[in-house]
Amino acid sequence: RGDRRPECLRELPHPWRATLPLAFPGSDRARTRIPKIVHFIFGLRHEGQPTFSFVNFAAVCSALAVLRPEKVMMHVGREPVGFLWELVKPHVELAHARIFDTVFGNPIENYAHMADVVRLEVLLEYGGIYLDADVVTLRPFDKLLDSLTVMGMEGQDGRVGLCNAAMAAVPNAPFLRKWYDAYRSFDHTRWNYHSVLLPKKLAAEEPSSITQLSYKAFHWPLWDEEGMQLMMDSYDYNYTENFAVHMWSHGVSRSRFSQFSMPWCFECHSTLVSMLKAYVPDPLISVVIHCDAPLSSLQATLWSVANQAFPAWEVVLVDSSAPGGCGEGVLRWINADGMGDSQDTKSRVRLVVSAGRARSEARNDGIQAASAPWVMPLSYQEGLDPIHFKSAAHHMSMQPSVSVISPGHTRYAGGPKVETDTFGRTMTTHRSVPPATMYLKKIWSEVGGYSRVMLPWGAEEWDFWHKVLRHGSGGAHENLADVVLNSSRTAPASDLTADLEAVRNDREALAVLCTRHRGLYHATQMLACHKRIMRLSYPARLALEGLKGMTDLAEKERSYIKFWLALANLFTGRTEEAAETLSALEGERALQWQAQLYH
Repeated sequence: RGDRRPECLRELPHPWRATLPLAFPGSDRARTRIPKIVHFIFGLRHEGQPTFSFVNFAAVCSALAVLRPEKVMMHVGREPVGFLWELVKPHVELAHARIFDTVFGNPIENYAHMADVVRLEVLLEYGGIYLDADVVTLRPFDKLLDSLTVMGMEGQDGRVGLCNAAMAAVPNAPFLRKWYDAYRSFDHTRWNYHSVLLPKKLAAEEPSSITQLSYKAFHWPLWDEEGMQLMMDSYDYNYTENFAVHMWSHGVSRSRFSQFSMPWCFECHSTLVSMLKAYVPDPLISVVIHCDAPLSSLQATLWSVANQAFPAWEVVLVDSSAPGGCGEGVLRWINADGMGDSQDTKSRVRLVVSAGRARSEARNDGIQAASAPWVMPLSYQEGLDPIHFKSAAHHMSMQPSVSVISPGHTRYAGGPKVETDTFGRTMTTHRSVPPATMYLKKIWSEVGGYSRVMLPWGAEEWDFWHKVLRHGSGGAHENLADVVLNSSRTAPASDLTADLEAVRNDREALAVLCTRHRGLYHATQMLACHKRIMRLSYPARLALEGLKGMTDLAEKERSYIKFWLALANLFTGRTEEAAETLSALEGERALQWQAQLYH
């Protein structure tokens, strides 16, 4: 938005930031009438997968950071999914939410009405603070917590009612008990009667049992068009009277601001949106670069990262050379303002020494050291458009359950755009991996990272992406993203591209991959793959013999090496030795074979 300057960004009224790994201040242990227990409710819908959005993440983090509660309880029907949930999950206590379709015999036909009942039951049992999962806390509630029950007005002077999206109460509060009993007359056709209108009526009857706060305490701006404009695209409101702000997620999703995502927080949209930058996980993306090239080859790559419009990144530079090698030279260049004079930029580059390690091992070391939930290995000579991370972060926000984000097209400097297919079809049909593809670190861990057993063919990258495709049920990852980024790589072919091209033309390497990932290939291909491995090249045999003797190699990986060598022994006439090995491996489902086919 060229008409506004960065100076328009605003800061939250508290200093906490979502720096990873997340760390929250402990409970202040202040004695209050209302317990400092925060309650959220999630996943009561019957349909769809409950995904945890950026606004949900900001809501939970702000409650932990600002309210400093004894604990945060997440009452779930079904546990949410997504990388943002995985970040905050260790800091909350999961509790089962009761699922039901009637209240006092009256039918409930919408999950929102069910949630209205559940929040009353939770507060009656535990007491504490209830917040909708789209309520972002701005200031401590301490001075509110010596009341019996606290609610905020919805609409100026409470013209709509008392909203139940943010409230606090002692256990078994008299006001909540009377409110809950009123559900004996619940009518699902009256949308907000029991949740907003009725509490206003009850408060007028018994004002001494409840503290009513101004409409600005929790629920301003409002959910209407004017309120959405004030919240999402204006600097005309400063939130100085808000304890929290209800972001009205359903209202946002139906408005012209439905594409709200993490990158907006670093642009100049509104007071609130710019304050929310504190809740963008930092770093969100770890760029892992193997420092195995001259500094001149890495400079353009590093510059392309430093110039990203989205700033929540880090670079993990992995140096597998001798001490004093490539990595230290790069750091000296960076400290001499090679990536610019910003101290923030300089602090975002870290060196991991992985001396004497092969490329796959060095990359694993770098990813292991990464702080971000998302990882993007990047090779020298590869550069990124300035909006690459911004596009990726937008898609992460809009589809928080995805695990892989792959560019939809590749743009070569001085060359044409080359359209690609979705990631899975690109891998299996075209046998290529789109450059600048990023994935969750969690997925890297679950599939076992990059494997050493593919070193003889330089096929570690191919093998890794085959494992990613196999991950999940049905032999393919359930949350593989079919995402089209607006930008990707802007440099000529890199070492990674060359390696993938070489493997694509190496029939021995493809045969080995076939045996490791049989679920991705037709069964009729397996015999041909095995017979190709029987004619294993001498350099590959030597390399595999060396790998087999490594003490830190996982037993499953060692089994593959034994299998390939046994097939090779069949071809060279060492049938007895081969039969003994193959017989011992019969229990390995991935290595199924039929002896009679090999004579």
